[in-house]
Order: sequence, then C-alpha cells, then structure tokens
Amino acid sequence: MARSMADALAQNEAQEEGLKEPDKRDLLEMKRKALQDPRIKDFIKHGPMDSPQTPGAAQFLSEEKIEYTQLNVRVPVLLLKRLKRAAFEQQQGNLQPDTVQEILMQALNAELRKMGY
Repeated sequence: MARSMADALAQNEAQEEGLKEPDKRDLLEMKRKALQDPRIKDFIKHGPMDSPQTPGAAQFLSEEKIEYTQLNVRVPVLLLKRLKRAAFEQQQGNLQPDTVQEILMQALNAELRKMGY
C-alpha cells in the first residue's frame, strides 16, 4: 500500500510502464520525476483548495476574514456521529466543506439566517 502521494504516483507509473516491482533506486527516481510535475507542485504549494474538483471553496473562505473563538456545547451522541460521518464522506469525495468545523459553521449560518439573525 502506498504511504504517500509520491509513492502512489511512482507505483502508478511503474504499473503503466509494465514494471513488476521497482527497486529502491527506480522508486526514488520515479518519485523525483513525479514531484517535478507542475500539477503536483501546485497541489503541494496551494493544497486542494485551488483544485478544479473544489470550485468555490477558496472563494468561500476568502470572502471575509473570520475570527475564531472557542465554543463548547453538549450534543447528542447520534448527532456527533452523523457530523463526523458527513465530514469523512466529504473528505473522501474531495468536496467542501470537509471538516467538522466547516460543516458546523455552514449549518449554523444557514439556521441563523433562517431565524433572521
């Protein structure tokens, strides 16, 4: 199993070239080659926020400067499980919002707007 993006790219390249199992030197060279790809460099530099699979994510976060504070609340266990599952599935699908905090912020904003606040 690939441990990193570079390992996965190197293994994928090895499979495409028809190689069975690259040795350590070949694997290192394939990693170096993969890391020279401009798309990979852009991903490393900017992260997935600028990727075409997440349109609007960067815009959502850059619309206003948000100041954060701590909020501790008690919620039903089932609600927390659903929230964590939603965050996990969003991350797996490379969709936004993909963290518990972002999902809560979006849900609370929508509910407060609905209530007129």
